[in-house]
Amino acid sequence: MKPLASWEESMSFLTATWVKSFKRKLLWSSIALPLLRRSISWRYKPKPTGRPSTRIRFWWPLITSRPDNFTKSRLSKLSIWETHWPPPTWLKPLPCYVRDTPDKIAMAEKVLQSIDKAKPEVLIEVAVIEVDRSFDRTLGLQPPSSTSAAFSTGTTTTTTGTGGTTSTTTTPVNNVTIKNLPKIGSGNFSITIPSSTLDAVYKRTKAKVLQNPSLRAADGKPAKLRIGTKQPVAQGSFQPTFAGNIGGTPVVNFTTIDVGVNLDMTPRVLLNRDISMTIKVAVNAIAGFENFSGIRYPVLTNREIEHDIRLKEGESSVIGGIITDSDSVSVNGVAGVSRIPLLKYLFSTETKNRTEAEIIIVITPHIVRLPEYLEDDYASIALLGAGNSPRFIGRPIQLSGDNPLAGKAAQPGAGQPATTPGGPFGAPAQPQATPANAPRLASVKLTPSSTEVAVGSRVGVSAMIENAQNVYALSFSLAFDPKVLKLVEVQNGGFLSGDGKIIALAPRIENEAGQTVVSITRPPESSGMSGNGVLLNLSFETLAAGTSAISFTQANIRDLNQTTLPASFSSTQVTVK
Repeated sequence: MKPLASWEESMSFLTATWVKSFKRKLLWSSIALPLLRRSISWRYKPKPTGRPSTRIRFWWPLITSRPDNFTKSRLSKLSIWETHWPPPTWLKPLPCYVRDTPDKIAMAEKVLQSIDKAKPEVLIEVAVIEVDRSFDRTLGLQPPSSTSAAFSTGTTTTTTGTGGTTSTTTTPVNNVTIKNLPKIGSGNFSITIPSSTLDAVYKRTKAKVLQNPSLRAADGKPAKLRIGTKQPVAQGSFQPTFAGNIGGTPVVNFTTIDVGVNLDMTPRVLLNRDISMTIKVAVNAIAGFENFSGIRYPVLTNREIEHDIRLKEGESSVIGGIITDSDSVSVNGVAGVSRIPLLKYLFSTETKNRTEAEIIIVITPHIVRLPEYLEDDYASIALLGAGNSPRFIGRPIQLSGDNPLAGKAAQPGAGQPATTPGGPFGAPAQPQATPANAPRLASVKLTPSSTEVAVGSRVGVSAMIENAQNVYALSFSLAFDPKVLKLVEVQNGGFLSGDGKIIALAPRIENEAGQTVVSITRPPESSGMSGNGVLLNLSFETLAAGTSAISFTQANIRDLNQTTLPASFSSTQVTVK
């Protein structure tokens, strides 16, 4: 009996039904995703008849990425898989929804596993140091600066009380009649002499405030720090009594502003563990108050710094030193005499005032978490291929030398059986005969011009390739000791440009990290190269005595179809004396 539905249609229906039935539980991912992986792991290929394979649906719960970031990526623009189907409303907004062929679903799962990582986090230690110093000194004798003379005559008034008591009161006046002019004498004049003041005052104050908060922020997310108080500020307005009338009842509203140290920063973690930060520091203080219509308004001072800096992990930096320094000297005394040395302290008073205020902000970043990128994450992205319908490529090849191939063995002679590594329990595999015309494995070797060199000289290292078959592109990463060697230059060796074609060579040298990434590709619409030759020439400068290994950390060789070719990679070492 012919089934009503094919196996592919049944699996697609079951997947959608099971996921929807468990949408309100947390078990849907443990049921749907293993089922999809199991269906992908089977030999589920398009039929040779040319009909398009049945498409299945795929839900992936994202960790940090957003679905719109994934749909706007370069992979989506190349139409490698379709993401235009709207996901169910109960899946929004975190999961990513993909519907395509099993091969592309497997590719999408690989890419999502590689790029959907937790964002780096940074712990930033902030030290706010505020130092205030003041010095006051007053020294000298303040003599009287002026005297006054007064003239007065006495007028006697006699008053008799109710009990027969008589009292006499004399009231001074400064006018005199002509009849009393002959009576004026020395008793009618008085002189007022002000008092003198001797000042010897010394005052010195010193204050220090240290604040050491810590901020933890994710990569690319802003973090804010507020140290200080909120100052209320009055704002006046008028509320009209009638519509359209000018004037009305005055209304006073109060708002608050931040007074103190305001720190805003946005950290970004770079690939070499450096931390780039956009920092804005503002220091606000109250300088005084102004009175307007009976309301006191604060006068604020604003000092602001905004810049971008780049620090290593654990490196401290002073991002802003705001210093205020004021001196004032005032002299109060008798004119002329107050300028004579030594004598000036007998006829004048000198007051000195010095105020110093300093605010220093020191930050120290520490990396708390980094994305856990594995070697497979880089390899899966690099080996996707090109075109609108690339095929899914599995795990990358292993490197020889320090990390030899697990299945590498000596080539058997003609007529001798070849063996492969045993299974997981050490059982030997069945022997197989190797044909005489089997292709040989391509090998890339690093060959130094001299294994022993002196400090301060240069040594060349050539990347030699043997048994190459249709090699179109090559990319690899090299690691070396940055304390011993320094990579100066990377040049083309001539193998990939042997037919006169112009190749694209893109080296990225990171001497501080002791590594370099090199990519070399032939021009489009050109065939691959075969045979033996020199791929690249690297020039190192020796820095200090020691032994440095120069090894491959990741490498692959590709043909014109961007298919990885099997190859072995050998390392070398250089001794500096």
